[in-house]
Amino acid sequence: MGKFHIWTDGSSYGNPGPAGYGYRLDMNGKTLRLGYGPLGKMTNNEAEYIAVQKALEEALVLADSPETAKVIVNTDSELLVRHNQGKYNVTKKSLVKIMKDIFELQKGFKDVVIRHIGRKNNTIADFLANQGSTASREQASND
Repeated sequence: MGKFHIWTDGSSYGNPGPAGYGYRLDMNGKTLRLGYGPLGKMTNNEAEYIAVQKALEEALVLADSPETAKVIVNTDSELLVRHNQGKYNVTKKSLVKIMKDIFELQKGFKDVVIRHIGRKNNTIADFLANQGSTASREQASND
């Protein structure tokens, strides 16, 4: 049985604007993946949600037995955490759809906890998300 620790972040230059996601995925104290990517034009909140989605998708791929794996997701998005806990009722259709996908991904693991952390404790995922946003901005300027 493995235990994943994931740090995620989303970024957008403008709101909406060129956006990106980033994540760090560790298992049993070892970093297995650093991931990031461009997302095109979207809001920061949408990018934050997609970062969690992408990280959980990668954890499912990496887990030998995901049904026995525990996952702790760390994010600096309080909105996402409260939405996941059912404490906030988010009505924006794009966020509701991504959260539905996140709920489905969570079912693949034994246990998933999504918790809020301060930005200062999320520097690697923040850096990676900014790399993704920069890539989105560069793609937009080449179009």
